[in-house]
Amino acid sequence: MKEFIQFILLNACYVWNKKNNISIKPTHIIIHSTATPGVMAKEWFNRWNKSSIMVAVHAFIDDLEFWQLLPFNMWAWGVGGKANGYSLQIEMCEDKEHSEVYFRKVLANTIKKVAQWCKEFNIPIDHVIGHYEARILGIGSNHSDPRHWWSKFGYTMDMFRDDVKKAMDKPVIPAPDKPIDEKVCSENLNVRYGPGTNFKILATMPQGTKVEIFSISGNWAKVRFKDIEGYCSTAYLKKSLTGYVMATVLNVRAGRGVGNAILGKLKKGAPVTLYGLQGGWWETPTGYVSADWISLDKVAAPVEVKFQEGIVTATAGLNVRKSPGGAKVGALKHGTKVIIYEQSGSWYRIGNDKWISEVYIKSY
Repeated sequence: MKEFIQFILLNACYVWNKKNNISIKPTHIIIHSTATPGVMAKEWFNRWNKSSIMVAVHAFIDDLEFWQLLPFNMWAWGVGGKANGYSLQIEMCEDKEHSEVYFRKVLANTIKKVAQWCKEFNIPIDHVIGHYEARILGIGSNHSDPRHWWSKFGYTMDMFRDDVKKAMDKPVIPAPDKPIDEKVCSENLNVRYGPGTNFKILATMPQGTKVEIFSISGNWAKVRFKDIEGYCSTAYLKKSLTGYVMATVLNVRAGRGVGNAILGKLKKGAPVTLYGLQGGWWETPTGYVSADWISLDKVAAPVEVKFQEGIVTATAGLNVRKSPGGAKVGALKHGTKVIIYEQSGSWYRIGNDKWISEVYIKSY
């Protein structure tokens, strides 16, 4: 989480504090949620840095950023009651989709920040309250936040206070900047909020996904998938998978895509070590191969196919065309024998991009 300080100098609350030399020692923390889905933390400075705005809190927080708009010793105008005079106040920004993935991220950031404030200002955990609780206690205005949003995810202020206390009692050890290992999913694999099947599923990684592993505890690994961090079972994480070539000949390329240089070729049925699937291409020890021609099941031995044969009957010879009825690319003499690989309407394919009319062919 990135942190920024940018005071709302034009805001009526800030001006009032300065004019009256107000200085508070915070004893409480008020948790708000914005009820303005989609407006993130950095956008509130421009919204509230105006003399006409008669509301202010100390900070806004979202899944990526923390923005402090008032000094912590200023009286905020956020909870609408006497608690304004002795509380640090923070607004949690809501997302448009009401996604639980987003909620868990902003929640984790808020827990971390509130735990820091409790330590810094020596604020008891039971002095951390939601805006709606301030109303019930008679020290705030009639609002329902953050309960109206948190309840969608089964989360409560009591759970929040417990999580803040845990964060204070046991310092959070951040995940290392670099993963300790990389593996690949042998099956479609769920990423969960915690290390156990009782935790909510945050996402599902498709078979073949390359996974960054940050720590392992028992049978569970802490992983990152796209922008999601969570836990998955180690039983389905392998160093590599084995695939088999389905094409007659499969090109191994220098990168993902047919525009990359060919480094080598693999024959049908050949086993291939696979490290990860991305964008329709498997990573192998020697390069990249198209996933369209790789099977994770052993390919059956090739079956000999007998194609139809024919002979050219046109006395003057027979034109060979690039496609059925297409441009001429050659000609065959009377009596030439051909192998017919495919028929399309009244046209036979006798090779790659080589087609002839069936009218002048006698099959045998």
